[in-house]
Amino acid sequence: MVRGAYCPLSSQDPLQRRQILVKETQSHLVLVHSSTRILFEIDIVTLNIDTIINNEENSTSIHLNQMSDIPITSENILFVIFTSGSTGIPKAVQLRHRNFTQFLRSFVYADILTKTDTIIQMARCSFDNHLLSLVGTLITGATLIMLRPEGGGNFLGEHVAVAMDRLRQTVGLMAKHLDVQIAQMVTPEFNNGLPSCLIGNRAREVNIGVKALQLTGNSIMPYLLFLGAPMADKFPTHAEQYNQNINSMGHMCACLARKSVSVLSQHISICLLICVQALDLRASLIDEEDGYDARPLVSSKTRPVYEAIRSIINVPIRKERPYIWDDGEHALDEQIASVDAALTTDENGVLFQALKPTIDWLRSKRYPH
Repeated sequence: MVRGAYCPLSSQDPLQRRQILVKETQSHLVLVHSSTRILFEIDIVTLNIDTIINNEENSTSIHLNQMSDIPITSENILFVIFTSGSTGIPKAVQLRHRNFTQFLRSFVYADILTKTDTIIQMARCSFDNHLLSLVGTLITGATLIMLRPEGGGNFLGEHVAVAMDRLRQTVGLMAKHLDVQIAQMVTPEFNNGLPSCLIGNRAREVNIGVKALQLTGNSIMPYLLFLGAPMADKFPTHAEQYNQNINSMGHMCACLARKSVSVLSQHISICLLICVQALDLRASLIDEEDGYDARPLVSSKTRPVYEAIRSIINVPIRKERPYIWDDGEHALDEQIASVDAALTTDENGVLFQALKPTIDWLRSKRYPH
């Protein structure tokens, strides 16, 4: 709105670097706040933003109109970032409005950053990712969490990369465990009397039961194991190996972790559908009078989940027949998508609320205080 260029200065940088950056940019003004105003020499013009924020008289419509009348084009400089200077004098890189908007559009187009995301602002202001996580998050409509000064700002992103590597590895192991549980439910040698592939109508000559769901889960599991391969130890080795490359690895590891969690949700959705079919068939074996209605047999915590799944896929509970009776009677891909959406996007929905007591119990065991 004022056609100025933003050049961040870090209070953690040594005095000499701050002086070089102010001199190189020929800055007319340095914005400070209560804890940084003492870091600059007397001959440098500073403006304490605390006085502006706390002074409501400066926020008049006249001032806002004057700011908005200043023309800004896509070729105007938006951001000036300096290299670390590890190989000599810090070098300035100019980022124009056009560069930033196209960069941000690519993130949105690739579904890397959406309005439903929550971003933690971890990068120090002297790192170029600072502008994306701060301004880009707000422009996109996502939620931004600012860490307290002593709680973040680690220039190295290696801790992020390692944490995300471990998360993806855990997701892969969970997928492997789910795959084994599915195999035990559909295999007669292990499922204690249930029909092979959990077939509903065994009088039909050709019926595959939940085999299509199982094969889908089988294909997802190795993919999640593949995504669980570590990345933190893989980066180019040159003069900047402990700066930009490590930060980039942290970002990429986080993007892969997001992908892993998203795919795992689909795998869980498949497992839930198979479990519904298994419960229906088990109920019929235990009590023929209640038929395929498993509600009297399950626990108080399992029953709401069982009912929620049937409600989401719009298949009522019936004594006469289980969830899947014959092949082709359900659009399984649509049902998987419906359950996945209920797991990930609707915290007020029936499935999330049904799982909440179990989630709260697990959290109480992990965080007892």
